[in-house]
Amino acid sequence: MISKFTSNQKVSLLAIALLVASSQNLWAEEMPIAFKHTAKEAAQNQVTGKVTAEDGPLAAATVSVKGTSVSTSTDAKGTFAIRAKAGDILLVSSVGYKTKEVTVTGTTLSIQLESNNEALE
Repeated sequence: MISKFTSNQKVSLLAIALLVASSQNLWAEEMPIAFKHTAKEAAQNQVTGKVTAEDGPLAAATVSVKGTSVSTSTDAKGTFAIRAKAGDILLVSSVGYKTKEVTVTGTTLSIQLESNNEALE
């Protein structure tokens, strides 16, 4: 009994026939990886924290890594997450508050900004 092949099956059979008929050896090689970072290393570069003022969490404060273009803003609860490593200096600022420099010493920070009374005068 003769069965009919669909066009997809014909293409597959042709590809297999070409591979079998090929006189070249085929092999796979490991490709070099430019960036090898583990999840643990990536997590070590993630710093989280909370920015507060005297009256509670500070929303929309800017947190940036000094000397880089890396920055983020705090959410409504004053929390943030930013890529930084131990020893980096974070600049934390908000309208009406003094800018504060904080050295990264761990993966979780608690930062309190002081009111800038001079700006109100």
